[in-house]
Amino acid sequence: MGGGRAGARELGVIVGSRERSSASPRPAGMEGFVALHARAKAGMLSPAEREEHRFLRGAFLAAITDLQNAGLARGQIRRATVRIRRAMQVDLSGPGFTARTATLDVGLGGFCALLSEPPCPGDLLRARLRLSGSRSLDAVVTAVSARRRQRAAHVSFAFRERTGDWTPFEDLVVDHLLTDLGSGGRAGLTEAISEWLGDAGRADLLGSTG
Repeated sequence: MGGGRAGARELGVIVGSRERSSASPRPAGMEGFVALHARAKAGMLSPAEREEHRFLRGAFLAAITDLQNAGLARGQIRRATVRIRRAMQVDLSGPGFTARTATLDVGLGGFCALLSEPPCPGDLLRARLRLSGSRSLDAVVTAVSARRRQRAAHVSFAFRERTGDWTPFEDLVVDHLLTDLGSGGRAGLTEAISEWLGDAGRADLLGSTG
């Protein structure tokens, strides 16, 4: 856990410095970030606040990724971006390959899904992820690993190219994580993320999505 907490402290220094230089300071910690994020989704931010939101959202996701990696068992592959457990319909297509399935988890770098037969490693496929209703996102992906589980393969895909506006997807990831903050988890993660946020009195818990 030491590595994760060190990373959280380093990000705390960065965010604290940025907040002190802000011309219109807001409450530090989780409450301030949640309020800013809600206003961002409602389109209520000034240009300066939009820049601040992008910075804080990126730092928040980096801190969560650091904490998730700190909880990995020996031999597990470290992730470059955060993942959340989320079922989303995804259609995959490529030369000689088509499949419709649902994701097991998703993140800014890719997703995992179960397939009866995995594509060839390295093959480029088109993926269409359905957000809700008629909203969908398109990307080019490639399979980076596959593990057979009984009659299905657990396949990890990485985004190679994303088309269109992915802000709603990024907001979905952040919203999921913010919701998890109140759902219970391990005290060590709470201590680290609260330390990063500069809100040591907060008792909410963040469950790792592993």
